[in-house]
Amino acid sequence: MGRTMWLGCAAGMCLGLIGCSSDTRETLVSVAVKQMNDAASNMASIRQSVEKWEKEPKEKAKYLKLAGDAAERLKKNGQAFQEIKQQADKLDVLTQQEKEEQAKTFEKSLRGALTTVTKEMAALNQTMARAEKVDKTGISDLREKLRQAQSEFEVLSRQR
Repeated sequence: MGRTMWLGCAAGMCLGLIGCSSDTRETLVSVAVKQMNDAASNMASIRQSVEKWEKEPKEKAKYLKLAGDAAERLKKNGQAFQEIKQQADKLDVLTQQEKEEQAKTFEKSLRGALTTVTKEMAALNQTMARAEKVDKTGISDLREKLRQAQSEFEVLSRQR
């Protein structure tokens, strides 16, 4: 449950942008969607590296490094979301009608990005659980990097 909390925070922040000045809000929503897609891509990179780590014992250090690098990029996605939220918080509040119009405009792109992130996160969690059964100590540094990345997203829920 805690693993999915950061996803909810990011999604809530994106949906909160829908109530913001049109051009600025559109830009922030576009940037948020890009960050969500980048986060999904980073999760996929981590998952793929861990899968290779499991299959190729001679290259474990190489694949753990690749996964760790992707986890660092994921952490930066969380930090970027914090910046987007700070910018969104400075915008004027829209009327209910404007919010509904914005929601219609951005719903498809937000839903698509959220679906992609959800799928990649679930796949990554399964891969990490399997890898920890094989070698919990070997994967512990990567798990810590993932926790740090997650904490960057969880900050979003505390900023409300």
